[in-house]
Amino acid sequence: MSIPDHIASGKAAVRRVPADILLIAVFILATVAAFGLGMLAGREMGREGDGGIWIEDLQAGAEGQPAAAANALAPAPVLPDAPRAATEGRYVASKSGTKYYLPWCGTVSRIKEENKVWFATKEEAAARGYEPAANCPRI
Repeated sequence: MSIPDHIASGKAAVRRVPADILLIAVFILATVAAFGLGMLAGREMGREGDGGIWIEDLQAGAEGQPAAAANALAPAPVLPDAPRAATEGRYVASKSGTKYYLPWCGTVSRIKEENKVWFATKEEAAARGYEPAANCPRI
């Protein structure tokens, strides 16, 4: 069978499929492709930094300048859905647990505030006997 014969048989097969079904199939394929590309882009962003999208704190400093310009050292980054991470530490664990997490991991919401232990670095958490959590990506 030659290439033009394959093309003709493919067109004939497409004509047998109702237009609505074909449209739905194309829509689903486009959605899956867009989701996959978004996941790849998210993974690439995570490799560059610490695994999150950071927003700089631009509150005015003492002379009316943004905080980044007012301070000699850049301010700690602020996460929109986890502002506590910028002020208390970069990693969090439970006093009674053995694993440490990034502040936006789902498990952290189940730890009571009074039981949270904050660490600035992974090394600090490891020195205190904590291990990275397997269910928290990019640790």
